[in-house]
Amino acid sequence: MVLQPVESIIHIQWKPWETMQKKIAIFKVATPFPFPERKAVEYLEQLDAVLCVEELDPVIERALTYIAGKYHLPVKIYGKLTGHVAASGENTIDSVKDSITQFLLDQGYCSRPVQGAYRR
Repeated sequence: MVLQPVESIIHIQWKPWETMQKKIAIFKVATPFPFPERKAVEYLEQLDAVLCVEELDPVIERALTYIAGKYHLPVKIYGKLTGHVAASGENTIDSVKDSITQFLLDQGYCSRPVQGAYRR
């Protein structure tokens, strides 16, 4: 798990964001079977919301949702199952950038609409 400033994750052209002091955490799962439950709990405990971006089926999103429920963690998991990431088709750079951008807008990381960000 790595905490990084938002601007280092997405090289954005649409500044200024009003709350760039916030940091986001990235949890990269290399092998979902067996799922790294202990590390996932440590990750989820410090967050209010998670955007899960993955190829094919939402395996990791389902596992994170299950773990959040199992340990009664007050974190919301967003992704394909919630419509925050495209449920089908290829994850392109633009589609992932749009999903992350909209998630950051929804979570209050900025208050300006971003050109090109998708609308649900």
